[in-house]
Amino acid sequence: TGGLRNVLEQWALMTDDLVLPAAPRDGPAPTSPTSPAADPPEAANVDGAAQAAAARAQPLAVVAATGAAATPLAAAALAATAAADAALLLVLRPLPEQVAELERRAMAAALQATGGNRMAAARLLKISRAAFYDKLARYPELAAAAPADSARP
Repeated sequence: TGGLRNVLEQWALMTDDLVLPAAPRDGPAPTSPTSPAADPPEAANVDGAAQAAAARAQPLAVVAATGAAATPLAAAALAATAAADAALLLVLRPLPEQVAELERRAMAAALQATGGNRMAAARLLKISRAAFYDKLARYPELAAAAPADSARP
């Protein structure tokens, strides 16, 4: 995670964009940091550590300029960002909407596990029968799937 964090920090320093693009943009093909074309002319005059740092920074410049990943690390950073964006979109739904969806799924699973027995489903969910019936009224598709009176023990 330290490498990904470093890539993202470097990208943030090199751009004013608020969004890291997940798809490559049109533009020149990225060059490999080990190819002679990727080495800046002044790299011949610096020591080995500085040259290695310049080689490591090259993929970040390519990502920032073209949106294309020049190294597996940069590709992983782009993929992780895309996955985080997708997860963030799910999280950014209103909380009541998320709670209602979770509640509906739990009730459907409880009804299925109990063969439609509403009383047993309420016990399984550790809520009162009255609360279960109140919630069931919010989800007509669940009420229709369960038998009308299946509160047998």
